[in-house]
Amino acid sequence: VLKGCDLAKADLESSILCRANCVGAHFSHANLTYCDFSHADISSADMSFTDLSRTKLHQCREEYTIWTGSNKEKAILTDPEQATAEQWQPIL
Repeated sequence: VLKGCDLAKADLESSILCRANCVGAHFSHANLTYCDFSHADISSADMSFTDLSRTKLHQCREEYTIWTGSNKEKAILTDPEQATAEQWQPIL
């Protein structure tokens, strides 16, 4: 749980943060290159001026997240095929 944590300027390269609760966390100016935030909740987090190169943001909750100055366009967003496969349920 990283809820509300101050991780400004942290070097978190290649960190696995799948399903992490990062609500309101402060990542400003952090190196998040190659991080995996799959299914994480980064709502209201400050991601301003972060390096998101190849960062996986698959199925993240990101309501009210601040992206100012980040390079979110270099991140890997939700893969629709993977999302569909993750929601599959067998017919009983």
